[in-house]
Amino acid sequence: NSERRFEDSMKRATLRAELLGRAIAETAEAMVRSATRIAGAFDDIYYASQRTQSSVQNMKDLSYAVSQLGGSYGGAMGAIENFARSNPGYASMVRMLGVSTEQNGRLKDTTQIIRELSRELARSNKPYYIQKQYFEALGLDENTYNALKSGELVRYLDEYNKKQQQLGVDQARAAEIGRDLTRSWRSLNVTLAALGEKLMQSVGPALTRF
Repeated sequence: NSERRFEDSMKRATLRAELLGRAIAETAEAMVRSATRIAGAFDDIYYASQRTQSSVQNMKDLSYAVSQLGGSYGGAMGAIENFARSNPGYASMVRMLGVSTEQNGRLKDTTQIIRELSRELARSNKPYYIQKQYFEALGLDENTYNALKSGELVRYLDEYNKKQQQLGVDQARAAEIGRDLTRSWRSLNVTLAALGEKLMQSVGPALTRF
């Protein structure tokens, strides 16, 4: 009858609404997770940039290029940090290999030093096992070194930069925003934790009487 058909149509409409609401909620949750992950990655690279005296842009494009040439993105990032930590003690070794660590009285970007060092080391007449001793002493892993001295490195550096320019991405600004968002989320988490602790203090004693 008409009443039954009406009830069935309402049930179907309610089910569709619930499914739509669930899909919207899941999509929103996925977007938040994605944004949190991206912001966290930019937060990490912001501070890595400070530690290594490298620009965020240079760190990301070099890591991308290395990942396209047999190395890995994470390996390249680690190599930049390792080299920056070893550089004060090995500056004389770097200069001995024909690479200056300064330009116009200022320290060069670490990624630039690494690129020049790998190029000069590859051009030398030193056997590969000697080259290996050098790049390992300076904090570079073998896959990253081989990618850095590849003749195709510049191609992938340019490819990455071109994509960023086409999309209007400012890596330095993105890193700052990622840092600020991560700070805000950490602050919010601390506030929520404190509220939970306060609630426990307030109602906990009463609950123990049951």
